[in-house]
Amino acid sequence: MNLRRAGRLALANGEPIISDDEAVRYIDERGFVLLVPSPDMPLPSLSAADPRPAWEGYTITDAAWQWKEVLPGRKQCAYGKFIRNRGVFISWRLFPAFYAIFGPVDGMEGEYAARSMSPQERMVLDIIQAEGPIDTRALWRETRPFFGGNRKALVQALTTLQDRFIITVAGGELDGWSLHSWDLVTRQTPEGLLDKLPSADEATRLILLQLLENAVCCTTALAASVLRLNRGAARAILEKYATAGLITQVRISGETGLFWSLAQEWAD
Repeated sequence: MNLRRAGRLALANGEPIISDDEAVRYIDERGFVLLVPSPDMPLPSLSAADPRPAWEGYTITDAAWQWKEVLPGRKQCAYGKFIRNRGVFISWRLFPAFYAIFGPVDGMEGEYAARSMSPQERMVLDIIQAEGPIDTRALWRETRPFFGGNRKALVQALTTLQDRFIITVAGGELDGWSLHSWDLVTRQTPEGLLDKLPSADEATRLILLQLLENAVCCTTALAASVLRLNRGAARAILEKYATAGLITQVRISGETGLFWSLAQEWAD
């Protein structure tokens, strides 16, 4: 399993990820990748795929540190805290599937009504909608009195709006400690990309199969976490695709329990 996962840390042709263009190709091939490795999410990351050494004491490389600002700034992919509060790059190929399931209900006004957006989140969103792209520093200057100087409250509002696929990183500064700029998802995506979204069932299928391709194999718990479902609902979906012959359950040497994997992964 580990050897197969290591094989996911390169382009499909086996070449390493060095340049900006190669990073974009990698994101497109993988559909979605983490910024840095995560012990509880065995998924590819741009930092791990970069063959150059990470910073001492950290798991991020110089190139990955830049890619999280440069690539979304050029609108070559989406980047934000989209999965379990982790920094994630999502290709435009797969982004409509994520947006179909997790994006705003009936537009932003519908989101405000349907999910009880807090006044803090609404205020931050209104500023981004009016002034975006806007960097965190400028956003903090405008919102600091409202938050009573509590910067963590702004960070939480930004995190929640990313999680709901309403705002996204729109580039940022690289001098010193990087500084994100923010804008609406609908202004960052390519024109027409979100006009015709897949159904919820099709979007779930696309994300789940890409998850299994990226992870090689995964637990029900990981699938449930990425799809934002309880384990029972996730298991029912996994079993449906197993019945259809798309996925299977496997045992991994040295691991306990059963894992889900693409049926074709073990065909050889």
